[in-house]
Amino acid sequence: MEDDKYTIKSGHLKVGGGHSIYYQQWGNIKADPIFFLHGGPGGGLKDHHKVSFDPLKHHVVFHDQRGCGKSSPFGGLEDNNTDQLIEDINKIKAHLGIKRKIKLFGGSWGSCLALAYAIKYPKNVSRMLINGIYTGTKSENDYIQQGGLST
Repeated sequence: MEDDKYTIKSGHLKVGGGHSIYYQQWGNIKADPIFFLHGGPGGGLKDHHKVSFDPLKHHVVFHDQRGCGKSSPFGGLEDNNTDQLIEDINKIKAHLGIKRKIKLFGGSWGSCLALAYAIKYPKNVSRMLINGIYTGTKSENDYIQQGGLST
């Protein structure tokens, strides 16, 4: 993904607790920013995540959440919880100099993170597009652990 001709800026950002998260700013920098929140557990960015966006029309910020993808430490669970993942979005936003409201795009775990971020920072969010809604409830977790998604 890093060699993509539409990448504006990419790198690693130290976010605390020994974590460094990989980010990539992609597309049209003049467009409203969209933060893409990948699924999990342990998911990460894939090239096919970009097919939902037009680089001439969209300004997308991708990142590998703590413990995922190109972020380090890979698989690290220490200092890795929902509140910290929410704050990481703000840290990336500040690092990239994004001062306006953001759009959130997420599926599965990414939908849960988008909802949690919007609840904590409603004034930072202009729109959300979420799919494969997952809210982290006990019944959802039990269903998954009992093989509910394999049928």
